[in-house]
Amino acid sequence: MIFLTINDKQQTTNDIMNKSTITLGKGDNIAEVSLRKSHLAKKIIIRISKKKGIELIVPKRVSYKRALDFLYSKENWVLQKSLELQQKDRSVFTDGAEVPILDNKHIIKYSGKLRGISKIEGEFLIISGLEEHIARKVQQFLVKLAKTVITERARIEAAKLGVKFTTITIRDTTSRWGSCSRSGSLSFSWRLVMAPRAVLEYVVAHEIAHLVEMNHSQKFWDVVASIFPHYKQARHWLKTHGDVLHSYGDKD
Repeated sequence: MIFLTINDKQQTTNDIMNKSTITLGKGDNIAEVSLRKSHLAKKIIIRISKKKGIELIVPKRVSYKRALDFLYSKENWVLQKSLELQQKDRSVFTDGAEVPILDNKHIIKYSGKLRGISKIEGEFLIISGLEEHIARKVQQFLVKLAKTVITERARIEAAKLGVKFTTITIRDTTSRWGSCSRSGSLSFSWRLVMAPRAVLEYVVAHEIAHLVEMNHSQKFWDVVASIFPHYKQARHWLKTHGDVLHSYGDKD
């Protein structure tokens, strides 16, 4: 799975045809759009759902250039709908709220102090600073923890296959839990740190396996199984419960 920044004018139509996901917007205001051809579609469709995220469905005989021009024309609308999708049915990070972290659930506890690092103490996630910034502080803690845990796991899985990755980026993605580029750059959703540890480890193994097979052929799944034998269970958990991970957090 490779991200394509739609504002990159250097990309050719052939490049685009080899991508599975297009990223609209910049900075924190981004939307990931899955691109797929359809034999049944009669017109270009942008489909938005909580389960599948945002999809650009292209009829068989419609060129990718025409489809992307259509997506360009709807960029602001797509970004707004993506934001609404993320904000829907939120479980807000507030004092006293519960948040899952890997295999445990923790209660957010505001320390009442302006200074102090965010940390886990027993069943509590201790947060300091201004009270109105609790949500931001919780997310910052989870992003940092996700980077640490995912990086450590990526090194383990890469060593199993004798491959190397270049960089790891943690993002807040809506339609992909992870991605891998041909250059060895990996990207993951920080929300994986709220999933069971085995699920996070599966996603890391999945993306590391792409360094061997840049596709989803049987050979690819054989590689995944060689380093993470129980991947089907973790994959099923994501399909069944993944939406829940997107329901956590709210902006200050």
